[in-house]
Amino acid sequence: MAIAYLNENATSAAAANWSDSTGFADGAELVLSTSNGISVINDVDYSSLTTGVESFEIQETFNADAASAGQPFVFDADASSDAFVRHRGPRRFYYGAGGGSNNCNNYYQAGNGSTYLEGGTFDNMDVVRGEFYANESTVITNMTAWGGRGAIEYNATDITLYYQSRGQFLLKRGGEIIVGGGTLTLDIPDSSPSIDLTIRRGGRVIVLRADVIANCHNEGMLDMSRAKRPVTLGGTTHEQGPYAKLVRGSLNHAITEPLYLGGVYSVANPETGSI
Repeated sequence: MAIAYLNENATSAAAANWSDSTGFADGAELVLSTSNGISVINDVDYSSLTTGVESFEIQETFNADAASAGQPFVFDADASSDAFVRHRGPRRFYYGAGGGSNNCNNYYQAGNGSTYLEGGTFDNMDVVRGEFYANESTVITNMTAWGGRGAIEYNATDITLYYQSRGQFLLKRGGEIIVGGGTLTLDIPDSSPSIDLTIRRGGRVIVLRADVIANCHNEGMLDMSRAKRPVTLGGTTHEQGPYAKLVRGSLNHAITEPLYLGGVYSVANPETGSI
């Protein structure tokens, strides 16, 4: 299927406003390229598709919003295993994966703009730059944060694997979490979350809420001094590496004595929380 482009200055994503006079269809490859600052806010719900689109891309030159809060673009992006949605633009994109399977195989936040996810399941999520937000109705299976900033609201379905290389993010759900760089704040309201936490050298994790961190391997900084309630840390596995710093704070956290992996280990003053 040929690539279809939304017509310049279109405020609607209806079929007549696409270069192929069709636009959204099963297997479609769609591009938003130019807008002259005019946002696309009408005719954005295509949950009627059964197979889903092959690709949907917002290019750097699209300097307007795509959909709006509460009325996002809605469509599946899973016509094949390589199907994707990519936001490279400088403005806001509102999207919910909905339709035959309520699924998006691959999503890329690759521009300086902002992504707002409003439901559906996302198998693979890559955030390179810009801002990224996922609401409580959005399920994310795997996510890699190469940079940028954002927040993922609470959902009972854990992330299978979250990896962060850079950036600043707020995460409100459990899963296997690896922080290689940047700052990740955990604020998980679940009273018995499943959390496997690895912090590599250069990574920083701030804990506001995360009642139980069963497995912890720390080579960076783990800051528990701002926690809203006590945390049980390392009940199954607790390892502190040679460059690790653990900031305990004043709460009575239940911290299992760690296995020290050699080198220099730094622990904060438990009364002041300072390092």
